[in-house]
Amino acid sequence: MKHLSTLILALMFIWACTPEKGGNDNGGSIIPSEDVTVWGVVYADGTNTIQGVVVSDGLSCVLTDENGYFQMRSDLSRTRFITVSIPSGYSVPVDSNGLPMFYHRVTDEERARNMVKCSFTFAPINNNPDRYTLIVGADPQPRPKTAKWDNIAYHSLDICDDLYRDMREKAATITDRKVYGLMLGDIVHEHMPLFDNYVESLKTLGFPMFNVIGNHDNDLSSADDTEGRHCFEEHLGPAYYSFNIGEWHFVVLDNLIMRKNDDGLLNQYDHGLTDEIWEWLQNDLSFVDRSTGIMVAAHAPM
Repeated sequence: MKHLSTLILALMFIWACTPEKGGNDNGGSIIPSEDVTVWGVVYADGTNTIQGVVVSDGLSCVLTDENGYFQMRSDLSRTRFITVSIPSGYSVPVDSNGLPMFYHRVTDEERARNMVKCSFTFAPINNNPDRYTLIVGADPQPRPKTAKWDNIAYHSLDICDDLYRDMREKAATITDRKVYGLMLGDIVHEHMPLFDNYVESLKTLGFPMFNVIGNHDNDLSSADDTEGRHCFEEHLGPAYYSFNIGEWHFVVLDNLIMRKNDDGLLNQYDHGLTDEIWEWLQNDLSFVDRSTGIMVAAHAPM
């Protein structure tokens, strides 16, 4: 992916259920309706609940009711994550790796019993939630230090160390408002073990980083587009989701449909959305007021 295209997208942004990768494993006192496979609660500060929050299984979306409860009939054979569109005015908790915890990763055990019960907790923002800083990055693309192109183009992980240090130091100077990060893809360059290095860097930033998948973040040895993003999802969570900050609704998309080349490597792609993501996007936006501004985060130009 050319850096210029992604840089332009980044500039557009500047202008314009256990704690393991998810919420608390606690569905409250909700009694689910017949055939419901996913249910739970969205809390504010662990005590009060939040009404009107959008919860999704990656295809359909529902709202929490007046008691903060949600429930849906989800095909768990197709569901990898249960996500919450973080409500405006609330901060998202981060795990020990600095990742925002707005999702629950569906386990094989939950699929086997056809039941997911999870909850999520978000804390109200005390100062003005409409005033914040968004730090946007794109295409770090590190190679291993042993890669043949290392000395010519990317100098391996050293440039990434500088990038994340600069982000960390800049964020530390901002003390009067919330700081968020958005990384617009190509977090690694076709070398999946380097996701571990990225996660180690996220721990140091001091602010939550939302992540977009790029073409080089797909595993070359995978069979297809869905399988190709498995390393990204194992380390960073879902590849498409939404959240709200201040007056804006942010939509994160995987807008690259990966396909194999003649050698059987998954490194070719078409621009666009899969039927799955398109279905989810329509459902997500159906809950967004038409007066709300929408920011679309994707690796490729739309």
